[in-house]
Amino acid sequence: MSFLRAALSLSLLVGCEASPRPVRLDVRPFESLSCRPDVIRTLEIRPRGDAPSGTLLTRSVELSDAPQVALEPFPPATELVAISAFGEQAGGAPWTGGAVAVIGPTGEGYFALSLLELGEPCLFNDIPASADRDAFAVGLPDARVLVGGGRLEGRARQEVALFAATADRADASALRLAVARAGASATLLDGDEPMVLVLGGGPPGAGDAQDTAEVLRVSADAPDTPALAFVTARRAHGATLLPDGRVFVVGGYDAEVDGRRSYVDTAELLRPSVDGNALAIETESIPSSVLRAHPTVVRTSGGAVFVVGGEQAGSPVSLVEVLRGGGIGGAGGRGDPLRLEPLPIELPARLDAAYVALPGGVAMLGGREGADEWSDAIALLLGDEVVTVEGALRARRDTDALHAIREPRALALPDGQVLVTGLVPDRRDELRPVARVIDPAGVRPASDSIALNVVPEHLVSLPDGSVALVGAGATDFLRLDVATPLDDPPANLSPVTLGELDQLALDGPGRWEAREGALVARVDGARFDVPRARFRGVDVELELVGTVTVLLTRDDAPPLAIRISDEALRFGECVSPRQAGDTAVVRLEGEALVLGGDTRRTCAASVGGRVGVAVRADVGGGVSRIGLRRL
Repeated sequence: MSFLRAALSLSLLVGCEASPRPVRLDVRPFESLSCRPDVIRTLEIRPRGDAPSGTLLTRSVELSDAPQVALEPFPPATELVAISAFGEQAGGAPWTGGAVAVIGPTGEGYFALSLLELGEPCLFNDIPASADRDAFAVGLPDARVLVGGGRLEGRARQEVALFAATADRADASALRLAVARAGASATLLDGDEPMVLVLGGGPPGAGDAQDTAEVLRVSADAPDTPALAFVTARRAHGATLLPDGRVFVVGGYDAEVDGRRSYVDTAELLRPSVDGNALAIETESIPSSVLRAHPTVVRTSGGAVFVVGGEQAGSPVSLVEVLRGGGIGGAGGRGDPLRLEPLPIELPARLDAAYVALPGGVAMLGGREGADEWSDAIALLLGDEVVTVEGALRARRDTDALHAIREPRALALPDGQVLVTGLVPDRRDELRPVARVIDPAGVRPASDSIALNVVPEHLVSLPDGSVALVGAGATDFLRLDVATPLDDPPANLSPVTLGELDQLALDGPGRWEAREGALVARVDGARFDVPRARFRGVDVELELVGTVTVLLTRDDAPPLAIRISDEALRFGECVSPRQAGDTAVVRLEGEALVLGGDTRRTCAASVGGRVGVAVRADVGGGVSRIGLRRL
């Protein structure tokens, strides 16, 4: 029976220590003929959170005549609810879709979910805002997408649109930029109220850049008028949010006259604050020795910040800069001044390449080598070397032949792979949009090519695990799976089926086994990460030689670094002696960090919830075994 005219309402009670809290999920197929099923028959509902081992359940719901489905209370501290849907398309072909509700540790209330067909783009074509290269697109905490600025018919735009996969059309937003901007940056700020800092930009073509920034407040009760402040004029620049709440801005140009651009030779650290409808920005300038427009700012999971790519006077910039000091990327103390330093190595000289963060480095994907010659190579910046993987950036559209992906856009996925979009010729030699999931390290095979409905200019990762591929006037929403950060076996250390263990990938050789209540991987490397899992309440056991650094990566703060040598485990001034050859243990116990050598030492550290684990070895060092054991 079909439930496509109305939502299927799931009335849930999500437990917590004090009392259950009601959560209502309205689940409906995405409003798009491109990926809409004819019938949905079964839902699998999986609560995920910090529940004790054995309480994370999968509930199958067979749909009946009643669209209301009441469920018993979920386990305590449920933070996510993953829903898999199984049905049929017109003609009887099987259809599989999914959705994820991000409830959070204290959330309650109403959540609207759209079921997206897995691995197929779902077209949303009611976006009254331009989304060309000079526009901006930002994912918001409530899984909406904010699109604004850009250019249309030779002028910069002030229009802003808000939309989500759960709506039939874009919001009739009262938001509007105070100043028309093309080539501006947009950065989601930290804080309880979602706000986006929009900076710089200017008119298309020649002219001066804007010397203002404004904050868009996207909550329902926020003032309609944006807050405005003065900054250094720049456009076609890069920006990112740092762990301390400041915004790092770099590159761009402030004017263009007769085809000649005046490039900005400083980077800036901005600390914005909003009081009512007034915007104040504290600014600190940092000299930059590399002049470039359209740079990409890449922030890795370890906290390092790289500035890569871009162009100067129409030529590609191959130099790489890194932000150092202030505890960024583990470099220096928090009191050290930040500085921008060029690295002694260069990436290939290509225009219009895509860049994404890798564990411990940066991947450069494709790019244009000539007027119409597109590279199919991936260059990996790892430490002090650049490794090139030829032929890795190829896809097909309606043909058997693989072609280099033109005009690539890329987004790093939680499992260490990369979603790449771009253009390839079809059988009539017309350029058509495609997407493909690629492992830059080459450990996992690339996915099949996915035919897209739009040419994406911006790839936006959303909190529910879906991706918005934003183009000019239309967007494809794409869900590759319904996995969540809490799904991997080590997140709960309760591997019910060994078949799930292949979901846990190491950035290096290794295979997980369930052994005596722990997950164990034999490895042989000096650098690896557990890219998708997040841990709390576990022992991380390491068998190693030489000296290694264990990085506990956090989403909103610099990583915690534990140095392990033959003599001791060290976290700052906290030291636990050990004997060479003994297993080293790092215990994540609640908010505490415990080092286990000959004697256990509890160190003063704010671990702050779940953390990722990465290992970096010094020259001559390495790890042969890693184990994860629930306390």
